[in-house]
Amino acid sequence: MKRLLIFGIVGYAGASYTFAQGFIRLDSYNSSPSTLVTYGYGVPADGTSGPDGTVGSGLNSSWTVGMYFANGVVSADSTAGIGSVSPALNLATGQGSTTTFDPASPYSPGLFTSPYGFNTGLPAGSVITVELVAFPTSVGNYDSATYRAHSAAFTLTTTDAINPNYTPANSSFTVGPSMQSFSIGVVPEPGTLALLGMGCACIFFGRRKS
Repeated sequence: MKRLLIFGIVGYAGASYTFAQGFIRLDSYNSSPSTLVTYGYGVPADGTSGPDGTVGSGLNSSWTVGMYFANGVVSADSTAGIGSVSPALNLATGQGSTTTFDPASPYSPGLFTSPYGFNTGLPAGSVITVELVAFPTSVGNYDSATYRAHSAAFTLTTTDAINPNYTPANSSFTVGPSMQSFSIGVVPEPGTLALLGMGCACIFFGRRKS
């Protein structure tokens, strides 16, 4: 009877480990060198109006970082940009899926850390593909933002435990060591894109006639 009980406990522990939930962390502090999200040209410091932020300086606390992800190593955006995120990835939602950037001095604008881990819903030890997005907090989401950017895709390995008070440097489950720095840009208005398309069409037909 005791032997069966011991085997039962061991089996339960093994099953618990096998099906442990996999977490990652929105934390860009613990990386060397530091990876920043910065202002590009013509981007207001608060993300909506007013004076522009200094080009190349880190975003302030008026901005939010979020993420899209997918299980496994998938083909996604190889470079950062202001367009839509790769359709191969899904929007992360729930606790730990977004956090704001640091406020101004004496903190570190352009960096961020969430007090919570994000539960991917996948087993611990899973490799996932991730893209970060940055947008004004006041807008509420990436798709509606006029000033925004997404990172290049990168991979992370999920972990089964997140300590909210401590994240080891260069951990495989935090985004900082794996992400590349990127800058916020301005999304052209539909009218601007239409005029650009007409201009390209005129050039194309003009060349054909000549």
